[in-house]
Amino acid sequence: MLAARVSALEDHLWALREDPGYFTTQILEIKEHQLQNLKDQSGKDHPLLLDSQQHKLLAHVMRIPMTEAYWYLEIFSEARRLAKRVAVLQRKYATDITPEKDLPEEYLQALLLFHHFLDRVPDLLQATLWNAAPASPPLRRLFYRQPSRSKTEDIHVWYNTKKLEKEDTVQHQLLWSIMYLWKDNEVLSLTAMPVLVDELERLLRSEPRARAMLTPFVSAALGDLSIIAQCLHQSKLYQPWAWTWESSLVKRREELEKRYFQRFEAFSRHIIILDDDAMSKAGTLCDFPSGKFAYPFGKPHTKANIEALRSAERRLDAVWAVFDNAQSR
Repeated sequence: MLAARVSALEDHLWALREDPGYFTTQILEIKEHQLQNLKDQSGKDHPLLLDSQQHKLLAHVMRIPMTEAYWYLEIFSEARRLAKRVAVLQRKYATDITPEKDLPEEYLQALLLFHHFLDRVPDLLQATLWNAAPASPPLRRLFYRQPSRSKTEDIHVWYNTKKLEKEDTVQHQLLWSIMYLWKDNEVLSLTAMPVLVDELERLLRSEPRARAMLTPFVSAALGDLSIIAQCLHQSKLYQPWAWTWESSLVKRREELEKRYFQRFEAFSRHIIILDDDAMSKAGTLCDFPSGKFAYPFGKPHTKANIEALRSAERRLDAVWAVFDNAQSR
């Protein structure tokens, strides 16, 4: 499961960098899920939705798939690496593993490191769901944002109680499940994430109305959380030793946290560097309405179409050059 996700993320990153058509589709899809699309309580649009501000909105939007493509690949590659390490050590100590004995220290350390990673990493994935779900077209009418004093201030979102009251039970269940998953709160701290994910998956399998409320982009974000939740669930089934892991994790938490932050600290600095100002030139390059990013791949190879293909590829290279230069600062 983890290997399949890593492979899909590698293909996704390659297509983002090399295929202008795929890149454009991804950017426009993410743009449709931005919190700036929410109206405020008075029904007013966000300042970045003005035609004159579209290049700034695109600069903000573009850094999301470009950084997340690498970020998610890092996350799931690390999960796969830790899982493979556990499997290797399980084979190594196969003859020593019995319910009557403590696990070999090397093997126990690998299991605890993997378990700790699975417990912590949803914090890194929830932001995508939080930023995408409220503004997704099927759910947008149920939320509103705080009035914006400037184009760059943080966006605060509330749900529209009056409109929520008009929704049926299925829609209520879906919305509350997603809301519990997209940020750290008391419910999520008291209820194991795998339980919430299982309940949400059951609802989506049984209720077409629930599925209709999720866009493919939001479904993909939930899918990534589901993979981590399933791995966490499987690790907790490793009995009888899993019963003692919580106490073992408490004793080793400082060491495990140190290794966790060492793994992701360097990459997280790039996310801070890639602010909207760093990507402003890329936003100007991505003038999609002008047709300069048109990529007529499936059309006849006329001189005009070939030049359009080459032009779009050069423009995509220029966009990624902005990203790469910002990363190398």
